[in-house]
Amino acid sequence: METIIAISGFGKSLFVAGAAEVFDDGGNLVDDKIRKLLGAYVEGFTEFALATRRTNS
Repeated sequence: METIIAISGFGKSLFVAGAAEVFDDGGNLVDDKIRKLLGAYVEGFTEFALATRRTNS
């Protein structure tokens, strides 16, 4: 059985097929390509969150 992880939000998505191969038995991310993609996703989400955050008036 193949595991697929999907993360979506703010108009972007990240799908990781074969998640059993990109994470070790301890749940640590071991795939550098996916690490870069996830990093870019988190950076994009951070930019989105900062641009849309509410300010206290």
